[in-house]
Amino acid sequence: MPLKMFFPYAVAIGSTAIALLLSLWLEPLLSRTIGSFFYIAIVVSAWYGGFRSGLVVVVLSSMTLNYYFFPPIHQFRISQPEDILRLSFFLLVAMVINLLTGNFRDSKKKIERLSQQLLQENAAQLRMALSAAQMGLWDWNLVSEEIKWSPEHSLLLGLNPDAFDGRYETFDACLHPDDRPDLNQAVQQALKARRIYQHEFRVIWPDGSIHWLEGRGQGFYSETGEALRMTGTIMNIDDRKQAEILLQQQFNRQRLLAEMTQRIRQSLNLQDILQTTVEEVRGFLQCDRALLFQIDASGGGIVLVESVDAAWNAISSSRTYDPCIGQEYIEPFKHGLVTAKSDIYNAEIAPCHQEMLANFQVRANLVVPILQGENLWGLVIVHHCSGLRQWQDSEIELLQQLSVQFSVAIQQADLFEQLATELQERKQAQLALQETQEKLQLFIKYAPASIVMFDREMRYLAASQRWIDEFRSIL
Repeated sequence: MPLKMFFPYAVAIGSTAIALLLSLWLEPLLSRTIGSFFYIAIVVSAWYGGFRSGLVVVVLSSMTLNYYFFPPIHQFRISQPEDILRLSFFLLVAMVINLLTGNFRDSKKKIERLSQQLLQENAAQLRMALSAAQMGLWDWNLVSEEIKWSPEHSLLLGLNPDAFDGRYETFDACLHPDDRPDLNQAVQQALKARRIYQHEFRVIWPDGSIHWLEGRGQGFYSETGEALRMTGTIMNIDDRKQAEILLQQQFNRQRLLAEMTQRIRQSLNLQDILQTTVEEVRGFLQCDRALLFQIDASGGGIVLVESVDAAWNAISSSRTYDPCIGQEYIEPFKHGLVTAKSDIYNAEIAPCHQEMLANFQVRANLVVPILQGENLWGLVIVHHCSGLRQWQDSEIELLQQLSVQFSVAIQQADLFEQLATELQERKQAQLALQETQEKLQLFIKYAPASIVMFDREMRYLAASQRWIDEFRSIL
């Protein structure tokens, strides 16, 4: 073991020995302890005022001792050499006490400043982390029903951080009405079961916007099992919910396309296929009306199928003529034009066409063509009547994909109808041929002359009765 490890112990032993020797040597001079109370005054002054304040007490204490306790009394001079030594010893001890106390005080102040600085830095870092994570902290006193939360918590509720009054009712008022019962039930169940609370819910900001939050928390209980408080976090999950909604919409879109494709394969009833599909389209897009419009050569057309909300008028089975629709209007649709109007009153629409849409209570519409080769068969039309509607790219893409399936279904129905017509014509021709053959056979059979019929390969077909009788007589 290195010798330097023993050095502190050697210093401690040596200093103790020196102090002992000095105490024994100066014992006659230390018989009175009149400076003890002054030492206390020095410690108190240095602790509260620092080194300079303690130094003032040291000077005043020295002058006081000289004036009141060292002869000649009530004079600022010392007559005995031992009194000079005693006063010098007092000054030395007083200065050491003052120095140590002052240094200790300064060290304590420095530690407090560093601790405060560290706390402030940690608090700033925590605020930055909470802000970056869009997360807030809350603490709920279940006994007093008082809530304390971080400024970030207020911002996530759309509130001013300085305006929160600490009442649960203020938080409850921010909740979406549809989510309030489930949230309160989730909190009570978590407290009752003593498990971690976790729940997703919506809040409504003062500007009317709706946001998704996820709350997490843990209860704290008394020895008797009574819930005393609950502490936890809330976090903004708008992005996650939006992603979930987009994934669900994509799944529903693929399901809708798959079901329509399946119906086309399994059914030849075009009316049922189209009607079922427009109903599902209206439900998926949550719009007020969805329909298929077949265009004729005159620029008019007819609504083949329609699905409409009960709050709005139906326009099915009514032939519609729009004077604004001409070849210049139809031609772009032949090349795949898609029109998406979020507000017909603020869109580039001809006044006459706008008037027709207004008669149908339309406020926003989405139109996608149905093509048969290079010909425009009709249009897939979606109406939003209750207000403005910003059509999304995914919604437009869905209608474009459905228009292709509509085209396939229509083409399949046309082919089936054509085939059915051809089969009917062939059946009628076969019946006519069969009837003709039967008449011919009867004519030949009862003809007064000898008649026999053979095909090109000289196979027997029919003969009159007279020919048969003559043939038998020959045999």
